[in-house]
Amino acid sequence: MSVAQVGKKSGFARRLLVIWYVSALLLPTAVKGQVEARIMSVTARQGSDIVVPLKIRNLTGMNVTAFEFVVSCDTSLLMLNGIEQKGTLTAGLTMFANNRVAPFGPARMKVVCASATALAGDGVLVNILASARGRRGNVRITLSDFILNAGTPAVKSRSGNVAIVSDGSERIPNRNIK
Repeated sequence: MSVAQVGKKSGFARRLLVIWYVSALLLPTAVKGQVEARIMSVTARQGSDIVVPLKIRNLTGMNVTAFEFVVSCDTSLLMLNGIEQKGTLTAGLTMFANNRVAPFGPARMKVVCASATALAGDGVLVNILASARGRRGNVRITLSDFILNAGTPAVKSRSGNVAIVSDGSERIPNRNIK
């Protein structure tokens, strides 16, 4: 191997090491500041109306004044009825939930909100109102298309589960969830 070839390989290795070092420094900061949204898992009795909290973390200092997301589920077990803001981070703000106009309905609901005041803190962003249908089982409530402001900051979203039971005391294993 010539001296020129060794120099080229060591230059490449040096650049690779610098890229790795910068990534190692910046990645934890980016993940630490990332906003997280999560639909909480709950248990419900057959035929009951339920409240499913959507929690959010790391809003402080992010200057979030608008958001939108889509929630969906299997209507053979659960129907989406709307939202409730009482006692949430968005209490008093104007928010719209579309579960009636196509392409949305009882299985798919879009929620949007815009405000002049930035949201801050951690907690329940909004409560999702739903009705457990007449049979037992597990149903996944999928959280998708979550956007804060016009896409910044990024959101890590997680779906939740509703376990529908006959008397509210039993637990159903999550093996039926896809």
